[in-house]
Amino acid sequence: GYGRLRLFGSLGFAMSALGFGRLFDPKGLVSVPLCIAVGMVPTMAAAFALPLGARPKSPSGSPNRTSVSAPPTPAPPGRTFAQELVTLLSTRHTRMFLVATFFGFSGHVCYDLCWSLHFQALGASNLAIGVSWALGTAAEIALMAWAAPLFARWSSTRLLAFAWAGAAL
Repeated sequence: GYGRLRLFGSLGFAMSALGFGRLFDPKGLVSVPLCIAVGMVPTMAAAFALPLGARPKSPSGSPNRTSVSAPPTPAPPGRTFAQELVTLLSTRHTRMFLVATFFGFSGHVCYDLCWSLHFQALGASNLAIGVSWALGTAAEIALMAWAAPLFARWSSTRLLAFAWAGAAL
């Protein structure tokens, strides 16, 4: 399911936080978003290169609930990536998800950056800051490894709202 797939992304991030934590100059934390953006370019290129293939079925017509175990349905033949993207973006649910995700991640990035600056002001080394990020990611990895029961019980909308409310606290 999604949790196990996402687990590997978190594991890669934790390894990056540990490895790159020593490389960043504390006075030049502006380079962090730039490095992340540069790292996202190959990810975006890989996403555009994926074949259309199969799409997950929506369970029982409910637009607000996604099943991570639903069997895929074949994409309509002859449709391009651009056509599929326009179809996806034409749904209100997708647009609302993207807006909510943008604001959720924007707040999260501010939190992470302020945590790093605060930790540094307390005298922590770059390595210690990297370790703190990796520890936070370890909790995410544990959650994602056992996320299937959560996705089975609650909608993705509720889980996102709960996660962002918890992050706000």
